[in-house]
Amino acid sequence: MTKPVKPNLQQLSQQLSYLSQLISQGAETASEADRFYALLDKVLDLSSEQESVVTAMAMSGLVQLGDQDTARWLAEELDIEAQLQYQPNATGRERACLLFALPVVTPSGSSVQQHAPDSELFEELHDIVHESDVIDQAADFGLVPRLFSYAELFSRSYGELRRLTRHLGQQVLSGNTLLQLPDNFEGLAPLEGPSCSAYVDLYFIIGLATTTNEGLDGVFPPLPDEMPDEDTPAMDDEGAMQPIELAASGELGDGEPWEKPFCQAFDDAFGAIGGCLTVLPPDGLPEDLRRGLEMSREIGLLRMFEVTVPEGAHPLVRLGAMVYSEEGPCVQVSCVMEEGAEALETVQWPVLNHETDADSMDKLMGCLEDAGIAHEFPLADFHNPLGSLLLN
Repeated sequence: MTKPVKPNLQQLSQQLSYLSQLISQGAETASEADRFYALLDKVLDLSSEQESVVTAMAMSGLVQLGDQDTARWLAEELDIEAQLQYQPNATGRERACLLFALPVVTPSGSSVQQHAPDSELFEELHDIVHESDVIDQAADFGLVPRLFSYAELFSRSYGELRRLTRHLGQQVLSGNTLLQLPDNFEGLAPLEGPSCSAYVDLYFIIGLATTTNEGLDGVFPPLPDEMPDEDTPAMDDEGAMQPIELAASGELGDGEPWEKPFCQAFDDAFGAIGGCLTVLPPDGLPEDLRRGLEMSREIGLLRMFEVTVPEGAHPLVRLGAMVYSEEGPCVQVSCVMEEGAEALETVQWPVLNHETDADSMDKLMGCLEDAGIAHEFPLADFHNPLGSLLLN
């Protein structure tokens, strides 16, 4: 019996880096482009452990060379390979199969994963998405009647996700709307995800849409917004603060027209879980994961105000300095009733793995301002401790 040849992982990573540089800079020949995609197929067909080593070595090598642009380009190519595959339908016509996720936020401690979903009620989720044009009417799609944590999806290799895309794509092309996972996904218990807030939990529903190559750009059409655009200014004409009331406790405001019926159907499918807070429309798996984390972080911050702040009170919101720990960088956000008082509650605003520190801080300030929490003076340096914000 011939012993299998172990692939040279370092050599594969060097080839991947070299060809990525050529293609990302537009300097490749047709044969080199073919070599790149053949190599990418070879790498993604490795075991998950070997594939992760090769892709990590390739991208870290590019970063060490100072070529961050190519590293980002390679990461985007890997994302595309993981979530987009082409397969023939029953008539032999090629269809694009695109993996996506619906990020869903629930109150913390709902223990949704302890509830087995009702498959019949899960059909309602599919119907709501279909009837509300969340996904283009010309596309076919199905949903997996199961919840995923962020960590469970993020921990999957590109090759595993590519195989999942193919597996689910075959089912949708066969006319199924409730999809079955492959054995390697079904056999693992859901993992704990990174906690963006102590006040909310984040889950994902996985789906797959099939469409023509020409229909890919419009597979997730923009949704009409049910809410009128009535942004109340944080300042009046004389520069004084204007009170902006937060939504009543337990009400974070209405979003798109399909959100409320979807959240109700989600509650029904997973039992009494304390109410589904919100859900985001799909935008392709990698972006869905990023947007889900950002949404849960923001909703968690607003929930802290709702739970902590007495009705009619006008406390101060205090920002701490950026803190770097094993869990990553974060900013402490505290509610206090008056200057110098002890904090009523403190939550962490983490910097997510796809953000810079400055990007994360900009989003924090935007979240506070959108909620009517206007700052008294601009924070010139987010590393400086204790900028006080007024909660109106």
